[in-house]
Amino acid sequence: MRASNHISKDVNNSLHLEEIRSLRSEQAKILGYENFAQMSMETKMAGSVENVMSMITSLLAKARKAQDKEIASLQEFAEERGFEGKLEAWDVPYWRRKHKRHVFNFDEAQLQEYFPFEHVLVKLLEISSELFGISFEEVPSGEVSTWHPDVRFFQVTDANGEYLSSFYLDPYSRPGEKLYTRIGSAWMLGCRSRSEVAGTSPIANLVFNFRPPASEDQPVLLTFDDVNLLFQKFGHALQHLLTRVPYSEASGLTNIEWDAVEVCSNFMQNWLYQPEVLERVSCHFDSGLPLSGSSIKEIIASRNHMAGFDICSELYIAHLDIQLHSCKDFWLDVSRELWDKYRPFVLDKYDAHPCSNTTIMADVWAAAYYSHIWSRMVAADAFQAFKESGEEHEEEDAIQVKCSAGLEAVTIARCPSGSLRIG
Repeated sequence: MRASNHISKDVNNSLHLEEIRSLRSEQAKILGYENFAQMSMETKMAGSVENVMSMITSLLAKARKAQDKEIASLQEFAEERGFEGKLEAWDVPYWRRKHKRHVFNFDEAQLQEYFPFEHVLVKLLEISSELFGISFEEVPSGEVSTWHPDVRFFQVTDANGEYLSSFYLDPYSRPGEKLYTRIGSAWMLGCRSRSEVAGTSPIANLVFNFRPPASEDQPVLLTFDDVNLLFQKFGHALQHLLTRVPYSEASGLTNIEWDAVEVCSNFMQNWLYQPEVLERVSCHFDSGLPLSGSSIKEIIASRNHMAGFDICSELYIAHLDIQLHSCKDFWLDVSRELWDKYRPFVLDKYDAHPCSNTTIMADVWAAAYYSHIWSRMVAADAFQAFKESGEEHEEEDAIQVKCSAGLEAVTIARCPSGSLRIG
């Protein structure tokens, strides 16, 4: 209903959406392409719309079955607790939270006590050092200029102690100073790229919006979503900081294929769901004890809670995005045609969600929304190769072989070689 004439003609984006589609189509045809989606594939790993649709179709075949079972289970769970009628889309967020807490004994408040920010950061740096043969050293605050007292500065060196790169860490929310200040928003900014010609090394900014400490003697406690975000963005940073590419126009994340831009972030996030890593990064702020084995198992299992539903939601937007940038049909007709293939609920007659989807209509993800799923798929392949290769070799060689396997897996998937430096 948002941004449609069902609320007010003054905020109706319907005509704007069609104008954007028309202009993008015109741009593509001027450049010799059939449509904007085809033009978009020129700079993507996928290479063609057909490859994207093949991925969507193959994933949907399994995800749709899982989604149907999940919704049926959620319906039964809700009815047992007094819910009457059939679940609708707006009921799902509430009941899935209750269902997740019931099935996995998942208590975010208690879980948060096990993730003091400082401990998580130290262990993340340790794990990265072991994986990639690098070291991190924090520069004392008085020796480097920063834009706020909370900002910290780190230098990265290789196994031989040779300087590689640096990064700033700005962890806490500061309303009125940052571009986005909502909890859960974060970004990695590459403020200088590697260039042998210019003789420059990479520098990155890692900016988060974690809740600031209430006092000097109270630790900052992260939610598990915060920990996920920290691992993700640090993966982005590593790709920028450890690049081997000697030219600034192609090093790190610069000019990388858009459906590869999230590979390293998802790769690092996958480590968080390994039992040994979860045990290392967790430490109760009071007792100092790590999470119990049963809690770790529940966290790992909860990652797949309602996974079929979530994947179908993403696949729908990905297909909608491709279709809106491939055909001339009115956006509402496109949405209605695709909806039932992916979603378990009847499309409400007032639903105008494409009109408020700024991600694909006003952001950088036009004809590229599928990239989120594609990157996770490539990251999963690389991560599995990373682990399997390490298991086949002696311990002293495992890290080096794991790194090589990880890079090779991504390279096979047409990720630009050298995008992640291996120590």
